[in-house]
Amino acid sequence: MGLYKELRRSLRAHMAFEEPNTLLIMSEALFAGMVLQLTNPFYQLFATAMGADSVAVGLISSLPSFCALFVLLPASLYIDRVKDKKHFLCTAITICGVILPLVALSPFLGDRGYWFFIIGISLWNIPYICYTVSWQSYFSDLYPPAKRAMPYARRQMMTNAVPVVTIMAGGLILSYLCKSQQQKILAYQIFYFVAFLASIFQRRSIMKTHVGEDFVPKRPPEGTSPIIEFINAIKQLKNNPRFCIFLVLLFIFYFSWQMAWPMFFIFLVKEVGFNEATKSLFDVVSYLSVTLMSTWWGKRIEKYGPRGSTVIGLFSCALVPAWTVITRNFWVIFVSYIFSGGTSPGFQLGLFNDMLENLPEENKSLNIGIYNMVMQISNFVAPLVGVALYTAIGSVNTMYISSACRFGAACLFALRFILLRKKSRQPV
Repeated sequence: MGLYKELRRSLRAHMAFEEPNTLLIMSEALFAGMVLQLTNPFYQLFATAMGADSVAVGLISSLPSFCALFVLLPASLYIDRVKDKKHFLCTAITICGVILPLVALSPFLGDRGYWFFIIGISLWNIPYICYTVSWQSYFSDLYPPAKRAMPYARRQMMTNAVPVVTIMAGGLILSYLCKSQQQKILAYQIFYFVAFLASIFQRRSIMKTHVGEDFVPKRPPEGTSPIIEFINAIKQLKNNPRFCIFLVLLFIFYFSWQMAWPMFFIFLVKEVGFNEATKSLFDVVSYLSVTLMSTWWGKRIEKYGPRGSTVIGLFSCALVPAWTVITRNFWVIFVSYIFSGGTSPGFQLGLFNDMLENLPEENKSLNIGIYNMVMQISNFVAPLVGVALYTAIGSVNTMYISSACRFGAACLFALRFILLRKKSRQPV
């Protein structure tokens, strides 16, 4: 027995790269991925099964971001002041987990039960935003800067692997095991209950992690008002016009990108008639493409900088909506999802690294919060605009408009890239 324990301890130490927290955060990523991927990809399908119309489907994409707007900056301010980040993080995980089986009861509330579901999922995003912000902060406490790369890479590997299994399995269950709408609704409810169970193990994984005894957290000076911190951060933005221009262009692109999000579901499922398994297959190949190409894009950004990759990724992104609706052929759409997943790390990684390069030195955490807030505002407004256009001109024309707007945003980023490159070559 003693030999077995010693072998297990050695194996754990080897897999964790001599950091016992690494396996735990990988485990947390596994269960966190289950919570998200057993629920999020099926929001629209679940609501539609309960009778939700196109407007309600659009709200599923926008209302959660609206709720997040009210907590994003306060959460960013509060996290750095919390004495026990692990306790706060675990509390956020618990609240997220408890809400899921509650919203799964929506079908029992009658024909309008989908509104309870939509509102519940929107409110769920509040503790989820708190979880996201607090996890990022707590992770930085677990490891010194020089030792964060491998644990984070391992966690990302686990995060990207989960959707490949859960989405495809869910799609197959819904398409081939469920023969009626009632059976599909029951399947969704089971997914949400399993997600709740996964959240329990997710919390346990975080609880077992330990911050080093020599770590001393940095907190704002005593007596500093969070409101004053926020006001100062806003005032300082005028001293960094490059960051402000970046935020404006970011909003323009995100708006053009997110306005098409509800259209993919509406077009592929409601108009073309693909079932849940086919839609899940498209999502899975997109995740696989992202996973396979992220390293290549990361190396390119590391070698050449983020702006060029961002521009390439944005122009590629502009093709996707038009490509998806130009035909109803399965293989054309299948390839469009592969292309979308393979090129999206270009602008996703590029924009984030571009933001870090332009980030003001003062009030960094708040400015990152402002960066996220710009995206959340777009995420609230853009899907509603997309649904309004769909109602007026149909899904195909809305997707063409989205492609045109994305192309315009890509041109603006390309112009910025050219101007900044010329400016950097000027003699000082």
